[in-house]
Amino acid sequence: VDLPITQAGVAVPAIGPLSGTFNTIVGESFSLSIPTTNAPVTYVVTGALPPGLTITQATGIISGVPTTPGTYALKVKASNAAGAATATGATTQPNLEFSIVVDKLPLGSVGTFHGYVARSASAKFTTEPNLGARFELTAQSNGTCSGSVTEGATKKSFTGAKLVSRSGTPSTHTLTAALTGTTLFIDITLDPATSTASGILRNASGLSSAAITAWLTNPLNSSGVLIKATDYKNPLNTFRIENTDTANGPQGFGFGSFTVAEATRALVISGKLPDGSALTGSTFLGANNEVLIYQSLNSNRASCFGKLTVTAGSNKPLDNSIAGTLTWLKPASLPAVKDTVYAAGFGQTTPLTLDVKGGSFNAPAKGGRLLGALDQADNAQLIF
Repeated sequence: VDLPITQAGVAVPAIGPLSGTFNTIVGESFSLSIPTTNAPVTYVVTGALPPGLTITQATGIISGVPTTPGTYALKVKASNAAGAATATGATTQPNLEFSIVVDKLPLGSVGTFHGYVARSASAKFTTEPNLGARFELTAQSNGTCSGSVTEGATKKSFTGAKLVSRSGTPSTHTLTAALTGTTLFIDITLDPATSTASGILRNASGLSSAAITAWLTNPLNSSGVLIKATDYKNPLNTFRIENTDTANGPQGFGFGSFTVAEATRALVISGKLPDGSALTGSTFLGANNEVLIYQSLNSNRASCFGKLTVTAGSNKPLDNSIAGTLTWLKPASLPAVKDTVYAAGFGQTTPLTLDVKGGSFNAPAKGGRLLGALDQADNAQLIF
C-alpha cells in the first residue's frame, strides 16, 4: 500500500492568524511569536522593527527591549524549500500585517534627579561612618541612566545602566547599577506620577543598605519644554536653621539664602550653620519645589544634609515660604587637628535634627523700613 507522507519543512509553510496592534514601552522586555506551521522557515520582515527588537529565524519570535518610541508598521512573510506561505483558510495568511507601538517614557521618569543617601555605618565607601551622601541620577528618553553618589568629597559614578520598564497604569521603572570602584549597588524606582525616585544603596548581599530619596529637577511640560520657575523667581529666599535638641550640639541659629533662576530653575545656597560652619551648595528647584542641602564639613568627616520645600503664597513669589529638616553629625576631632569648636563632636549616636523655616525676602525701597517695621517709637530692641 502506498501512503503519502508530508514532512515538516517540505510542505509549504502557513503563518497566522496575527494582526492588529501590540503595545509596549521603552525599556520593557517584549516578545511576540509568529504562529507558524511546517517549519523550519525563513522570515522576511518588511518595515523597520523598533530599535532594540529582532526576529529569531529559528523560532519566529520577535523579542528584545525597545529603546525608541514610535509606531512601527510591519509585514512578515515566510517561506521554505517548498515555497512561500499562502492563504489556506480563515486562520492563515500569505503574510502578516500588524503594528508594534512603543510608548515613550512618561515625563516624570526622564531627566535629572537630585537627592541624598541616608546615613549608614556599613553601606558606604569612605572610611567615615554615617556621612550620608549626595545622590544624582540622569535618565535619558531611551532608558539609559548614569549618575553619581558623593560621600564627603569622594564621588563614585555609574554609567550605561538601563531602566527596566513595565507598561500599565501606572507604568513602573526600575534600575540596578554598580558603583564604579566599589562593591556597592543602587536599586532605584522612578515614580513618574510624583516625579520622584526612591531606593537603596546596598552591598552585594543586600544585608547592608541605606535609603535613597531623590526628586526630578528639570520637569518638562507636554511639549517637552522645561517648566520655568515663574512662581519662585527673583526674590531672595532666606531661612533660619535651629537645632531642635536644646541639650546637645550648637545652640542658637544658623541661616541661609538662595535665589531661583526662572529659566533654568538653578539656585546656589549660601549661609552658616549654628556653629559658624559654612553652608554652601548648588542644585535646582525640584518638580515639587524641593531644594537639596548636602554639606560636607570638618575635612569631610562630618556632614549636614536634608530637603527643603518652597511653598508658593497667594502673592507668589513675594510671599513664598520655606520649610524643611536637616540632620547634622560631627565626630570628635582628631588629635592632630586643632579644633576648638565642639571638638568632642555631636550627633554621633543620633544625628542632630535641624528645623528650617523661612521665605521670600523683599528688599525695601531706598529709605524704606526693613521687614515692615512700624514707624513708631521702640520699634527696635537690643537685649544682652
